[in-house]
Amino acid sequence: MELEPQTGQHNDDHIVLLCQNLNGYHNLSQLLTRARHARPKGEARTTLDAISELSGGLICLVGGKEGNIPKLVLDNQVGRASAEIEPYREIFGSDRLYVELVNHREPGDFARCRKLYKLASELGLECVAANGVRYASQDRATLYDVLRCIAHKVTLDKSDAVRPQTTSAISKVPNSKIGADRRLANLQPSGQSHLILQKPNL
Repeated sequence: MELEPQTGQHNDDHIVLLCQNLNGYHNLSQLLTRARHARPKGEARTTLDAISELSGGLICLVGGKEGNIPKLVLDNQVGRASAEIEPYREIFGSDRLYVELVNHREPGDFARCRKLYKLASELGLECVAANGVRYASQDRATLYDVLRCIAHKVTLDKSDAVRPQTTSAISKVPNSKIGADRRLANLQPSGQSHLILQKPNL
């Protein structure tokens, strides 16, 4: 989910919200409705105040590949990255806030994950190895690229800046050959996060 810039920011931030329970689904639905209100087609923005009001039953992932926090970490601005995480800790506490690690095997991905992991350790937060899924299978990668080009009004031969450089942004099965990421697993050899995702029973 995209956020309006906070005070002192120049860019929109980006977080992932996951539902813990039915209350979380209700709150996320309200957040999405508000975020879409009076916006152009395909755009949605929310605010920290709205998230704080509707945070019940939700888990928050910060970091990943998009938004301010991973950019600051890669630029070695750890203090600023920590400061930008703090408002989310105030809303979700340490038990519902995780640092997201995404490795699409693109240049800079593992370096960013390593720095995010170090920052999370310093802040006493757990990490989640996610995948920033954009399509269900690799054979859908080309369609995703085309849709990105349409959205940004560029041709495929000039689209490197707006689409992934690999076809790794797919839904992966943990512990499978395609889903295993030993480099990320080795960052935390002492154990795994207690966050378990499961299919909702609606």
